[in-house]
Amino acid sequence: MPLELFPLLGLILLAQGLYIFKKAKKKGFNHWLWGFIGLLNAPLSLIYFLVYSAYKRGENLANLLVKSLLVGLWSGGIMVVVSLVSREKFSLEAEALIVITILGAILGIAGFLWGKES
Repeated sequence: MPLELFPLLGLILLAQGLYIFKKAKKKGFNHWLWGFIGLLNAPLSLIYFLVYSAYKRGENLANLLVKSLLVGLWSGGIMVVVSLVSREKFSLEAEALIVITILGAILGIAGFLWGKES
């Protein structure tokens, strides 16, 4: 990872940690613990918090997870199609396509759960 990306990564983790901290404090969860977890990685900490929050609200957790996984797979497929179309302009390796698929799936799940949060 290039050193130039470390400040951006730090900013993303800090913003996520603060968001999770504020939401956890508002909902009455252990906000210091969730804020620390939010500083560890992105966006999986946000997904964990959103799933936990939905569980505490009493939603059907199995149904929520199935729907979020379907959304994640759908968005990962869209990311693959977009990257294959742009492959003519850029040189992408097979490993890059796998990473794009996984990233698209994770971001799709986070987006779905974030929408359920509101």
